[in-house]
Amino acid sequence: MAGFSLLSGRKLNRSDRETPTVREFYESRARKISFFRWAILLLTVLFAVYGFLVHGTELTMDNFRYMLKFLSFTETDSATSSELFHYDYADDNQGALYKGDLVVLNGNGISVYSKDAERVFSFSFRMDNPRLVSSGDSLYAYDLGGTEIRIFNSYSQIARIGLDYPIYGFSASPSGSFAVVTAEKNYRSAVYVYDQYARQTYKRLLSDTYADYVALDDAGSSFILLGHYSEGGYLVSFLQTYSIKQEEPTTSVTFTGEMPLKTGWLAANRYMVLTGEALRVYEAGSSEPYAALDLDPSSLEGCTLSHGRILLTTAVSSLSGGSVLNVYDDYIREQLSVRFDGAIDFKTIVGDCVYVLTVGQLTQIRLTDQSAVRYPVSQDAVCVLENASGEPIVFEKRKAALLSTYTPDPG
Repeated sequence: MAGFSLLSGRKLNRSDRETPTVREFYESRARKISFFRWAILLLTVLFAVYGFLVHGTELTMDNFRYMLKFLSFTETDSATSSELFHYDYADDNQGALYKGDLVVLNGNGISVYSKDAERVFSFSFRMDNPRLVSSGDSLYAYDLGGTEIRIFNSYSQIARIGLDYPIYGFSASPSGSFAVVTAEKNYRSAVYVYDQYARQTYKRLLSDTYADYVALDDAGSSFILLGHYSEGGYLVSFLQTYSIKQEEPTTSVTFTGEMPLKTGWLAANRYMVLTGEALRVYEAGSSEPYAALDLDPSSLEGCTLSHGRILLTTAVSSLSGGSVLNVYDDYIREQLSVRFDGAIDFKTIVGDCVYVLTVGQLTQIRLTDQSAVRYPVSQDAVCVLENASGEPIVFEKRKAALLSTYTPDPG
């Protein structure tokens, strides 16, 4: 027991002699919490100062303010809550949805409206033929036939790119990468690919062919190029696919006597090519189409890609006129064919429905049973947008509204 007697004579400290009171316990916890709170605040301030000093070009005050936009625990950012948006009329107004916000672009600049229909940002510039693309974390405004590309988020202009030659084609991917078809001195065409920071990562120069259309894949790692050249007095269209890791094309196909009209991705490994003579679908890496459809070049009116489907419009060759809309899947199997009395101004797929805009009328056609509902719309209706909840929004030249609450202006 002598060993234990040594311990029994040890002087006990305060914690061994008595249990702290409730007040002492919480005072101790409060001091610790206060210490950690001030330590976290100090680290946050030091991080912000470091970011603005060292990475000032990327972490601007506008971008910091933009980041705060997403610090919400009560609602999802991508849902469009407002039922009606009003903005200044312009004959060339075009719209897109970006992270739940409504974006309006025209030749005089861009405006962004929040989910509550309040304008949160506007930026003035001049473009003769503006085009708007919403993809990934960025908005792109470019001047087709001009030389300028502007990149935005909801609160600021992120970057501006000025080219030496006109822009003939443009494509953006969800990864933030984008591709531009233009030209360069002593070359007929040039293709530039940029990353999400607007840094050029790839360049392809074509000395004897004209590139017309480009389509970047979702990852931004490869692209399709469709163009044309002349050989022996004949028009020849060329189709090429590229990886941004190598200069030469991975596949190359030509179509003699056919006019290039459109190309685009239908899925991660499938893409379509439209010429004046045929619609073809390819697997990535293959030079032979796995599906094709011959077409009458004199009747072609337009083509849109939406949710992995091909929406093709052709003119009716009869005295009564009109247009026909055909919807095909990625195997060019017909899913819908509908005739309209007038010209088709816009077409898209939202959910399981096709929306077709003609003068003064919006037609909703369900793909499952082909039942149709027709809505009167204003003469100023431009297009139909899809919000994050899968609801259609009618976009006009002066207002935008959910179709479920939309009413056309009188007159």
